[in-house]
Amino acid sequence: MSFIIAASVFIFTVTLHFIISPELDTVTKHPLADLLSALVIGLFAFRSYIRRRDRLQMVFSRIRTVADLNHHVRNALETITLRIYSTGDQALIKDITQATQRIDWALREILPDR
Repeated sequence: MSFIIAASVFIFTVTLHFIISPELDTVTKHPLADLLSALVIGLFAFRSYIRRRDRLQMVFSRIRTVADLNHHVRNALETITLRIYSTGDQALIKDITQATQRIDWALREILPDR
């Protein structure tokens, strides 16, 4: 992509030089400057592409981490919820059920599955 941008800039500026100053002397001197300009622009475009790609990889990595965290927390909550019923303590069952519901809400609303 950066090569296409650099080549387009080069062709565009050389064409403009031919249209604006048709004298052969200035036309032959400008393409070297135009080529260098296009290479610099291509380098900036390439660096911009690399930065964007790196940022996207970092974001996807974070999303995978959040999904893994969500999975592990949900599994642990299921175990806690199932085990608490074996105690028969209704007050404890109520407290832990409410707490697990709040955690489940947070996982659904704040850290949605993606």
